[in-house]
Amino acid sequence: MKINQKLINDVAKKLDDIIPVDKWIKGVTGKIGETVDGYIFKAALHGLNNVYGDKIPDSYQGDIEAVLNAFVSEDYSELDDLIISRVNDVIDIPFIDEEDEGTILAMIVDIILELVKRRGGFVKVG
Repeated sequence: MKINQKLINDVAKKLDDIIPVDKWIKGVTGKIGETVDGYIFKAALHGLNNVYGDKIPDSYQGDIEAVLNAFVSEDYSELDDLIISRVNDVIDIPFIDEEDEGTILAMIVDIILELVKRRGGFVKVG
């Protein structure tokens, strides 16, 4: 199932907003790049979605959209439970029951997210 079109447009806009092409490339070329980069992001993301979107397993669709929505809104508060759940699905700590394992993984994820927040967040370009 493909990612919904509005979300792709929102991600493209967010990329356009946070990537300062005109600061990386000086002069007229940078100004042109900054003018067209949003269209390029949008075309590239829609192209990827059209080619690979149907290959995304339905079980991952919600997770991918949750991550993209968090990126667009810059609200990562709901991702910690998602990350903990997915990591707990693939990691098995011997001799520890699932509930305690989830608690341990939650603490690790909380530490990582706190470190990321202290360093200025997930997205900082330029």
